[in-house]
Amino acid sequence: MSNTNFTILIGRLGQTPEIRSTDNATIANLSVATNRKFKQGQEYVEKTDWHRVVCFGHQANFMSQFADKGSLVSVEGRLQTRDYTGDDGVKRFITEVVASRVNILSGGVSKEKGPTPDIQCPDYGKFKDGLVNDDIPF
Repeated sequence: MSNTNFTILIGRLGQTPEIRSTDNATIANLSVATNRKFKQGQEYVEKTDWHRVVCFGHQANFMSQFADKGSLVSVEGRLQTRDYTGDDGVKRFITEVVASRVNILSGGVSKEKGPTPDIQCPDYGKFKDGLVNDDIPF
């Protein structure tokens, strides 16, 4: 019996992607918010969960060029837990999604970039009519 580690997220970026480059690759760190509603007593409550996502190479370049705060994205990848030692010497653990595929489903709005077009990676040439979602909750 084989094991599977596969995650799909559809949510909005909480901030512009953080991009950094190493000698070997470009890396993008994303913060993706997903919402869920559930009934608590007689009322419906909405809860937001935040997910750390990391992508590499052309996916990272794609996100740096076209994604912005508020962009609706779909992420496919695997969960990974890693540890690191903080500045205070304490060992910490972090769980993140290592993306194998990232698509922008609808755009956010950037002061520098303007409206983000609806596009999918890696088909850079396929642009749809970009629509701006004016009721982004951030």
